[in-house]
Amino acid sequence: MPFAADIVRDLHYQKHINEFTFASALEYEAEADAFMAGVAVAPARECTRQNGDRVRFNRQTRYLAVQAPGGALKTFHTISDKAMALGFFRWECGRTT
Repeated sequence: MPFAADIVRDLHYQKHINEFTFASALEYEAEADAFMAGVAVAPARECTRQNGDRVRFNRQTRYLAVQAPGGALKTFHTISDKAMALGFFRWECGRTT
């Protein structure tokens, strides 16, 4: 499922535009949607926050996405610091908002 609204998608795309090579916000959203689709397989990891958000992280690409319980994407970005990536994912899993 895509972002909840076009404006949410566009704002996230602008925030993370330098982390990807996507030509548009629609490409960004499609990749995020594909990343969250299906079962997480290695090297991807996944957790569910207490509030029901699903967090997925790929250790190879360092992609991280968050999906609300209803299915709407909340964010999609890369973790720039490879050494800190797994710790950041764990921190994201523990967030309550």
